[in-house]
Amino acid sequence: MARSSMDPLPVALVVAPVAALVAALAACMSTPERVEKLDCAGMLECLDGCADGDAGCAEDCKERVDDEARADAYLFLDCASACGRFTAATVTLHEATCIFECDGAQACMPTGTASCKGYVGCLLGCGDGEACAECTFSAEAMDEITALLQCIDKECVSCRTCFKCDVCDKCMKDKCECEWNECFDLERCSSGSGGG
Repeated sequence: MARSSMDPLPVALVVAPVAALVAALAACMSTPERVEKLDCAGMLECLDGCADGDAGCAEDCKERVDDEARADAYLFLDCASACGRFTAATVTLHEATCIFECDGAQACMPTGTASCKGYVGCLLGCGDGEACAECTFSAEAMDEITALLQCIDKECVSCRTCFKCDVCDKCMKDKCECEWNECFDLERCSSGSGGG
């Protein structure tokens, strides 16, 4: 049966080309997907998530930071690598103190939201090995953590080999009382104890 010029066109024949045109225009007009820019800590976290030998992933991480964050990362990594040969599971107290004192540490290390109390509590409760690498802290906690680690490293030689033992715990609380109390929000001190 022939269609007369008065018969309406099937809806699908009219809509399909219009829908295709709208889709094509939308694709042309849409803005490219925005990639979130990373700070130094974000870049290091991104790199940590790359599989060993995945150069493409590493390049993607590096491309997502600005020049300042990239410079902070390289400065920090150069310093941290000079602190010793360690992994997240084997870092010593002395190496950790060295890392916290590195240039760029303030920009690169804080990756979480925990306070000094939360971070130290996590370290004391995480056992040994890779689980402790999950302990993170906020930028606001950095100064208190650094002060506590510096005092412990200077005053408590026993903690260098046994951070989670009674002798170290007693020394931290006796010799670094001010820094310990500030970290655990017990009281504020006008100056660090730490023997000086």
